[in-house]
Amino acid sequence: MNTNKSAGKRSPVYLAISVTATILFWQVLSDYIVQNKFILPSFTDTVTAFISLYTAGTLGVDILTSLMHFAIGLGLSLLIGVPLGICIGWFERVNQLLDPLIEIIRPIPPLAWIPFAIVWFGLTDFSAGFVIFIGSVFPILINTYEGFKSVPRVFVESGYPFSL
Repeated sequence: MNTNKSAGKRSPVYLAISVTATILFWQVLSDYIVQNKFILPSFTDTVTAFISLYTAGTLGVDILTSLMHFAIGLGLSLLIGVPLGICIGWFERVNQLLDPLIEIIRPIPPLAWIPFAIVWFGLTDFSAGFVIFIGSVFPILINTYEGFKSVPRVFVESGYPFSL
């Protein structure tokens, strides 16, 4: 890592060279090495598909659908992860009860839950939201737990008179 004082300043020339080299590498890799548009579409194929989706008017609908999936997953993660993280951080018995279950489920990759989501919810918006939920609930839960655990209990108890 560059630690000199000019490290914060980036030349636009280097940025242009870097982006151009990446695009050229992508194009050459796709056209001459992989040679299968279903495995690795080229940069020009990707730009063409983007333009055709934009001109057809379906790009906006696709973006809104993805945002809805994201909102379902992240919303449920926040609704479940924050209160559960607080309970686990505040009550030792809850921590002892739920920690083994969390540590068994947490390492499973979110993509491994896709078949379960399809079986449980079908091919719906909620099944896509469920996969996002699984990917985000554990970081939210663990960070809430760690953050809540790091606050001295006397500070939390001193705030009780001010809460209504």
